Amino acid sequence: MKILVLSGGIALLVAAAYLAPGLSRANDVYAMPVDQVHQILAAMRIPTDGDGPLGAYPAIKTDDEPDAISWAGGPRGVIACTAKLLPVGASETRVDLGCTTERPDSAAMLARARIGMTEQIDATLRGRPYNSEAVALAAGAVAAIALAPARAAAEPEPTQFTDPSAPPLPSTLPLAEDPAYIPQGGGAPVVNTTPVG
Repeated sequence: MKILVLSGGIALLVAAAYLAPGLSRANDVYAMPVDQVHQILAAMRIPTDGDGPLGAYPAIKTDDEPDAISWAGGPRGVIACTAKLLPVGASETRVDLGCTTERPDSAAMLARARIGMTEQIDATLRGRPYNSEAVALAAGAVAAIALAPARAAAEPEPTQFTDPSAPPLPSTLPLAEDPAYIPQGGGAPVVNTTPVG
């Protein structure tokens, strides 16, 4: 369990360090007025070739208001993301992205959608390519962290000492070193099941 949590923590730190400049900010400010950001995001093409924000699932624009744009996607439109466009002064815009789902079993997909759509919006507004590797790394780290508590709960309780009257457990020694192993000349090996000792 400690190794799982440690490896998840390391993965999260690596992802955070790698992605800190771009993906770690859910609220990003762009040097454009709201109407220009809206125009760019309204025309944004979202890839569905497996590397997009929702993997191979399409994301379809579902709502287009002057101060917010929404998309839905995933299997049967299970994920909904809305980018709220908030003016910061006269010439800047903060994009506040929120993603939701009604299905509790879609938490990992929701995390990937949130990370992927944040990257998609940032890449589009900054005029750079979408970084699918960064999204995969961040989504993997988030999924590992999310699974750690579930795995910890599923681990069996420590066993009690074996009752001295119980039959012996099979040896874990390699066959050549196991005193219960009796080789047979020319045939298949036979294991002696008589208790040793």
